[in-house]
Amino acid sequence: MSIQTKKVFMAMLLHFPIFVLLHTIPFIMGHAFINKDFLPFLSAEHLHFPLERWLIWVVPSLALILLFKNDLFLNLKEMFSNKVKWKTLVLCILPLLIYLVGGLILAKYTGFSTGRPLRKFASTHEFFTTLSTESWWALITPAIPEEMVFRAWIQNALLGKSPSRKRAIIAILISNIMFVIIHLPTYFYSHNLSISQIIFEASFVFIMGSVFGLMFLKSKNILVPIGAHWITDIFAFTFWV
Repeated sequence: MSIQTKKVFMAMLLHFPIFVLLHTIPFIMGHAFINKDFLPFLSAEHLHFPLERWLIWVVPSLALILLFKNDLFLNLKEMFSNKVKWKTLVLCILPLLIYLVGGLILAKYTGFSTGRPLRKFASTHEFFTTLSTESWWALITPAIPEEMVFRAWIQNALLGKSPSRKRAIIAILISNIMFVIIHLPTYFYSHNLSISQIIFEASFVFIMGSVFGLMFLKSKNILVPIGAHWITDIFAFTFWV
């Protein structure tokens, strides 16, 4: 392992605990760091959490990607500009859509539930209002910030310049163990979940994160897992309570 590679790993090991701590404290306090007391001019309550996400998640990740641009699988320009073949895009998105729609149909017509019931809409207007609101929220809060941290930075750093198949598998596994860890405060502080529900949710996050990681590896473009993550959360936020 080269000295520069060690520096990348050390930066990742220093970044992640601080990142987890900054992410967890607001759950314990019961409110975001960034609120009307912190930024009086920001009166819109629904902007506090997304802004905090971008400052704590996206900005440090972008800085680290730029700092170690010569030692990563993809630099910032490459991960946003690499062309994606239509075949690759279809192979990434179509199975995901089949899975999401299939799960929705299964839940609706068989009563299968993971502990979170399906949302009932009183009208078409209510459905489209919910869909538009949740689509915007899913993009700026989970999809972009989470993919920038866990695929664009952490997995990217673990892959290195020319990853072998073994290293690629290890990179996806480790980055998604971290991906599960960052979701734990949500399970313990925001939702009243049983142990079995936490295990199910954590397993789902690990599997979906691994899928997003594989998409990033194959497409060499961060917009593909961001899009897939966005679609997944649109379904989760819109159709499930």
